[in-house]
Amino acid sequence: MLQISPRIPLSELSGAISPVDQRLSPRDVISFWRRYVLLIISCMACCVALGEAYVLVTPSTYAAASQILIESRRASGFAATSDVSYAQYSLDSSQIENQIQIIKSEQTSRRVVRAMQLDENQNQEKLKASVLSSLRGYILGNGDVATPPDRTTMAMRDLLDRLQVRRIGQSYVLEISYWSEDPVAAARICNAITAAYFQDLLGSKIDAAKNGSELLEQRISLLRDQWATADEAVRTGTLDVTKLATPEARVITMAALPSKRSWPHQSLILAFSALLGLFVALVSAAVHRSLDTSIRTLGQVERDLCLNVLGVLPNLRFRCWPSIANEFARNPLSPFSMAVRQIKTSIQLQQTGGPLVCIGVTAVTSREGRTTAIANLARAFAASGSHTLVIDADLRHRRLTRALQRTVNMGLYELLNEETTLEQVLIRGAPGQPDFIPASRSPTAGASEDLVGSKRMSELLGTCRKFYSVVLIALPTLEEAPDTRAVAGHLDGIAVVIGFGRLPSYRIATALRSFDRSNVKILGVIINKGRHVLTH
Repeated sequence: MLQISPRIPLSELSGAISPVDQRLSPRDVISFWRRYVLLIISCMACCVALGEAYVLVTPSTYAAASQILIESRRASGFAATSDVSYAQYSLDSSQIENQIQIIKSEQTSRRVVRAMQLDENQNQEKLKASVLSSLRGYILGNGDVATPPDRTTMAMRDLLDRLQVRRIGQSYVLEISYWSEDPVAAARICNAITAAYFQDLLGSKIDAAKNGSELLEQRISLLRDQWATADEAVRTGTLDVTKLATPEARVITMAALPSKRSWPHQSLILAFSALLGLFVALVSAAVHRSLDTSIRTLGQVERDLCLNVLGVLPNLRFRCWPSIANEFARNPLSPFSMAVRQIKTSIQLQQTGGPLVCIGVTAVTSREGRTTAIANLARAFAASGSHTLVIDADLRHRRLTRALQRTVNMGLYELLNEETTLEQVLIRGAPGQPDFIPASRSPTAGASEDLVGSKRMSELLGTCRKFYSVVLIALPTLEEAPDTRAVAGHLDGIAVVIGFGRLPSYRIATALRSFDRSNVKILGVIINKGRHVLTH
């Protein structure tokens, strides 16, 4: 049956890694950032590029604004020196709102459209066809498609869409703003709207004065002159602040030519795009992490596989594969070599029930890092003074043979077939280096996997126990050679190499169930290419 080595406390296991702390640490946050930094940068770059593209393709619009001061006629006739008197004779919010609605009324907009001929000048202002209004009329009306509006109505709607009137704080100042693709047109039309408002006020005064006595003829004449001035301002889009004033309102700021575009606001759009990209990246990373069941954390190994982590081999970037197998000998003080020593120590600390002599190293699939782990681990045992032997039992791929010995005349395949002797296939290593039994002279398949679990293989391991203190066997992968469990009963323990983030945990657990009927001890897991392993 499958035996799992008991977990060793950290106080006794200095080299092994045990995920005992389930709390989120700053190191986990940094590891999360390192894992998804490319995704975050890519999303932010894409969103910023889309934002910049929007800025480039969106037509620039300019906003011009004028300001009108609404006078209180009742307050002007009294010397309101106290706050009580001012509150009694001041305008309320409803009166201010009335003036805003007058400016935005259809009569004012129609006067501006006709005076400036906005319904005929297609180049100055782009008239928007009211397709939505036709659909709205079909949905809300009697079932018939609404009649398309005429050009004047379309121009009025376009003007009102671009017009904005607001009260500045709690003051009596109204700001009239108008935006357009043409900065000159924005200023002219804004001033024309302001003049049209005064023209409406003066027109109402003239109508009221006509109903009075002849004593008001002089007043009427003055109002007509002011009305003509307002009419000229509506047609030309220019204001004379000194001539255009009434007791009810006066212009305090005329619309000037905008110095810069109002939209699109490049810095605002780019900042928003960057924040949007960051948000999308973080959400995507969180979703990906929640759906990703591959082994990426130490806690997953303990929780999903119920195994110890013997160590984590860092990723060796910009290294060709054959040189990685000799990394321990080339750089004995590198982080990779220190991680190999930790794995060796973790294995040695598990010799509780007896010495661990024959140790198998396997993986679920190929390219998990099994060859890298066993080649460097063998050098670590040999460097510590242990008489070490390495056997390449992967007769199909022979990756360890190709990494450690390029030319082979005889190997394990021929030895198990009794075509040669142990002395002929054994390659002696230099002092401080392991001995090696290669796989074969050429790749073999088919029945070759059966030889690994044969009686001849058991006899070979028994012979090796007499002369070596450590025997490391590179076993075939579990998915490619399920009969690997046949040799497991002759081993003292097995270490499983798992590539960081390569396989989901359920796939690894399914492969390990092949040892359920074998009296084998799973020493633990070696995580290979662990770039940023989290603790939980």
